[in-house]
Amino acid sequence: MKIISNSNKLVNSLSKLLAKLKEGGQKVAEKAAAKAAELKAQANAMMAQAKQGMRESMDNVGRALRGNEPQLAMAGANGAKAGTVKNSDSIVQMSRGESVGSGGSAKGKDNLKYDDRVLKRMKEDAGTHHNFPTSFDKTILSNKPSIVRPDGRAEYLHTGTINGQQGVYHITLKDGVVTHRSFIPQSDWKRYSNRWELPSQVTP
Repeated sequence: MKIISNSNKLVNSLSKLLAKLKEGGQKVAEKAAAKAAELKAQANAMMAQAKQGMRESMDNVGRALRGNEPQLAMAGANGAKAGTVKNSDSIVQMSRGESVGSGGSAKGKDNLKYDDRVLKRMKEDAGTHHNFPTSFDKTILSNKPSIVRPDGRAEYLHTGTINGQQGVYHITLKDGVVTHRSFIPQSDWKRYSNRWELPSQVTP
């Protein structure tokens, strides 16, 4: 009977020990889960702050770019000196009401028609070499064409500047539709004019 009694005591002791271990394990698991949840919340907060910071940075960059949009100048038919910056010759005006729409015409410019490929290049060009203001086109097209191709394409050229960089504006017109428009820096004009069989010297 004594052996049985001792055995019962041992079983009880072991049961209590196992219960304490189980209880301790649950507390450890609960603490671990709570810590994991806390770390996850902190990580989410940091990610949200990082995203907000990135958005603000992008907004600041956008504002800076809009505030420093390139000034464009052209030697116009009125005899203005090449490189002279006029308020009327600003890319800002284009963004305010002279942008080119998907319908293929430039608003406010005598309904001048643009080829779909030209419109695509203008939209894709992040700079100004294909996306200079359409307000320039009327002046460029006021010149006599430098060359008229056998297929009827008329090549119009006009000297001018973009951000102080000398160059040549080039517009191709066929059947009243602009099929090409670009600004070529003076440093590249020799190669460009040779490739497309254009005059090496352009005036104005």
